[in-house]
Amino acid sequence: MTSVLLIYPYFKNQNNRSSFRFPPLGVGYVAASLRNAGYRVDILDCTFMKRDEALKKAQCAGADIVGIYSMVTMRNDSIWFARQLRESCDLLIAGGPLPSCDPLSFMEDFDVVVKGEGGAGHLRVAQDI
Repeated sequence: MTSVLLIYPYFKNQNNRSSFRFPPLGVGYVAASLRNAGYRVDILDCTFMKRDEALKKAQCAGADIVGIYSMVTMRNDSIWFARQLRESCDLLIAGGPLPSCDPLSFMEDFDVVVKGEGGAGHLRVAQDI
């Protein structure tokens, strides 16, 4: 069975005392769609992790496919993960708001860039191709 790791690369800044956080709901929706299609899926939410801990967990997951979410504030961390995981997976996918708006800037570090929403309807189309 193909294994997928979805990464939400938000690292909480130690100086940021705001309690407001964005849960990775979009990543969760994609994970649910993939599971329904028969894939083994893990989610790595980096919100309360240190960078080295998150990388170790990503590497230990041993996923065939790694999908990394990105928005403007996560761009550098998304690219960093892609570069660190390049040799340990078969396929690197970028998704989220920033890759949807600026896909070409992700093509150097990723194999695939998803534009738009990544829900069940899109997954079904991708499977049928």
